[in-house]
Amino acid sequence: MARVHNKFEVSIAEVGDNDLWQSAKIGLSHVSNSSQLADELLSHIRRYIEETRPDIMVSAFEKEVIHW
Repeated sequence: MARVHNKFEVSIAEVGDNDLWQSAKIGLSHVSNSSQLADELLSHIRRYIEETRPDIMVSAFEKEVIHW
């Protein structure tokens, strides 16, 4: 999580499955004036995690864009 936070300047935290030993739900947050750029960044972060941490299996990935 620290690598992702430092490399991409996003907020990241474990948001679920805290009591499970080999499972985690990670939440990311990014603020942007372009939903397209935010979507691309989140996809890039997913690829980065999968490529740099082959020991981690991403079993689900959801994106939500909130417009204000």
